[in-house]
Amino acid sequence: MLNPNKKSFLLNSCLSILLITSMLLISTPKNAQAGVTLSVKGGIVMFENGGAGDGLDFELDYEAGYAAAIALGYDLPVLPLKFEVEYLYQSANVDEVSSPPAGFTALSTFSGEATVNALMVNAYVNLPIPLLKPYIGIGVGGANVNYSSISTDNMQLFDESSTLFAYQGMVGILFSVPVLPVELMAEYRYFATTDAESTADVVNTNFEIPFASHLALLGARIEF
Repeated sequence: MLNPNKKSFLLNSCLSILLITSMLLISTPKNAQAGVTLSVKGGIVMFENGGAGDGLDFELDYEAGYAAAIALGYDLPVLPLKFEVEYLYQSANVDEVSSPPAGFTALSTFSGEATVNALMVNAYVNLPIPLLKPYIGIGVGGANVNYSSISTDNMQLFDESSTLFAYQGMVGILFSVPVLPVELMAEYRYFATTDAESTADVVNTNFEIPFASHLALLGARIEF
């Protein structure tokens, strides 16, 4: 589980890096013309293990999952900045429950799925390096995190769907395609939300569920 102080530090660090880089590049002319862009990305995601509560202490372990994103953006005409609105989907199955609640230690079969549907507003800084164009970015928005039938054997622990504040930090590389108005991209992303609150069905105990994930994405961006 990620400590709330570490989450705050990461978010502040990403924002600071973006602002400092923007100031350093503010006098750097942008080669490309301003334009509307459409980006599509997909790849693998690893959800961070986590789960805790008052009187109920357990940790969900996940299998590797998949993620997909589509975004409509706008490149500024002079500054190396880009803004976009993005829809992001993530999904992974529960592999096991580490340190399961009292009374469930003898049960070994766990199931369930966690999915995330997020709408994010992102800002990027493109670094002025020809051909290979690295970038960094941050985003904020809202996410619906759905835990579907988290169960052990045939007994459901909880089922929860919450809409939460979400934030993310991105770093990646763009590859220009000669002649065509297309750029390929490879990206690492950290995504997190505020904690969801739920109740364990079997013991009627309230608890909080932290959520964070690591994404490795490939994609393409078309400029209109």
